[in-house]
Amino acid sequence: MVHGQFGRVSNFLIIGCSYSTCSWDYSADKTHDVRNFSQPGWWSFLDKTHRYEVHAFIAGGLYTYLGFLKSFEHRLSSFDAIILQETYEPRISKLPNEYADYYNYDNCDVYSYYCKRFPADEEDVKVNDYIRKCSEQIDDLLMKHGIPTYVFAWNPKFKKYKWCEYLDLEPLKKIFFFDERYHLFTTKWLGHINLDGNKKIGKMVNRELRKKLNG
Repeated sequence: MVHGQFGRVSNFLIIGCSYSTCSWDYSADKTHDVRNFSQPGWWSFLDKTHRYEVHAFIAGGLYTYLGFLKSFEHRLSSFDAIILQETYEPRISKLPNEYADYYNYDNCDVYSYYCKRFPADEEDVKVNDYIRKCSEQIDDLLMKHGIPTYVFAWNPKFKKYKWCEYLDLEPLKKIFFFDERYHLFTTKWLGHINLDGNKKIGKMVNRELRKKLNG
């Protein structure tokens, strides 16, 4: 349980990929999508009582998250809880030296990073084993610091954690992908989520998070 619960202001750390930066819109020629900095991401639709520090790694994944958490370990004690957004694995993406941009959206401070992703065969057993070891190290690190950590995923759950807890949500791609109300895609571009989609994600995550924190 978060020692802050929902009765007082709590400080949340959010870690995710490009689905955790701001909302997206189609490009002018509608061949792909681009970030719309004037529209927030799903985190903006969580409980407004609390503060959220978001680190979104575009093209990143668990390997990147682990590198970030190790570099950020000295600050972990300042957070009451962590929300971890899993993406599509395996991803081998180098942790950037610094963030690409920073924006503040009321109670959300958002840092986005561009990661260099290296080719990784999703059928490669060694690569997948390595990513699982990364997830185990993330779990161990957060357990060492005793920080409640809640996970939701776009793909089927990648790893059963010992410390981190999955929110009771099915993989988000089943809900949002190829739904034109929420998902920005073309025949050649998978794309991301618009503002309406992020509103829905935020409300879903908030609902399940409340159950964990207050249950």
